[in-house]
Amino acid sequence: MPLPFRIDDLEKIDEAQRGLYVEHGDGWKLDVELGDQDDSGKLKKALEAQRAEAKAERQKRHAIEERLNAFGDVDPDRVKALLEAEEKKTVDGLKDEGKLSELLDKRDATHAKKLAEAIEPRDQRISWLEQMLTTTLVDNALHASINGKVADGLRRGAMALLRDKIEVRGINGGDDGDAPKAVVVQDDDVLEVGKYVDIWLATEEGSGYAKARGDAGGGAPGSGQRGMNGATENPWKTNNLTEQMRITRADRRRATALAAEAGKVLPAPL
Repeated sequence: MPLPFRIDDLEKIDEAQRGLYVEHGDGWKLDVELGDQDDSGKLKKALEAQRAEAKAERQKRHAIEERLNAFGDVDPDRVKALLEAEEKKTVDGLKDEGKLSELLDKRDATHAKKLAEAIEPRDQRISWLEQMLTTTLVDNALHASINGKVADGLRRGAMALLRDKIEVRGINGGDDGDAPKAVVVQDDDVLEVGKYVDIWLATEEGSGYAKARGDAGGGAPGSGQRGMNGATENPWKTNNLTEQMRITRADRRRATALAAEAGKVLPAPL
C-alpha cells in the first residue's frame, strides 16, 4: 500500500515508518526534499535516476555472468592463481578430491550475493519513489478536482472518501511514453478524476459535500448546517450534537469521515 504524502494522524502509519514523517501545518507529511520544482516532476526524475542505476548494475552482473559462462564451470583466473600458489601437483590433488569445483562454486556464490546486496537497496529506493509519486499524483488530481466544488470545511473528508477510488496508470512507463496519470477505473471505463468528482457530487453521498451555490439558506441533501458564508459546517467541529446524531443515523460512513476530519473518533454502534 502506498505511503500517503500527507496525513492528519501519525498513529495511522506503521510505527517502523513514522520516522519518515515531519510535522506540517495541522498534520504530518513525508520528509522529502522536493525543491522548487513540481512534486510529481521531481519524484519522476529521481525515480528515473534510480532505475538507471539499477539497470547499470544488472547489466554489469550480466556481463560478469557471461564471462564466467564462456569458461564453463572453471574460472581461468582462479585456476591460474591456484597453479601459481600450489603448483600443479597441489591443483591436481584438489581436482582428485573434488574440491576445486567446490571452491569455484563458493566463489561464484559469494560474488552473486555481493551483487544482490548492492542492488537490493536501489530496488527498495525505486519502490519507495514509486509510492511517493503515486501518492503525489493522486493528491494533486484530487485537490485540483474538488477545488471550488467541495465545501471548505469538508475537503479533507471528501478526499478521504475519494482517494481509494483513484489509481495511477503508467507509473512504470509504457510503450507510448505517456507520463503517469491519476484516473478512476469503473468497469471498463477510464475516467478523468475531475469528471468522476462531478459525478460523485451529484450522488446522495457526494451531495452532502458539495459547496453551496450562492448565499441561499438550507443545505444540500444530506448536508450539515450552513454557515453565514454558505459553506457546510462540520458538526463535529462545532460540537452540534443534534446534527451529529442526524448524520450518523443517515450515513454512518460520512459521519465517520466528518469525525475524523475534526480529529475525533466516531463511537462504535451499540
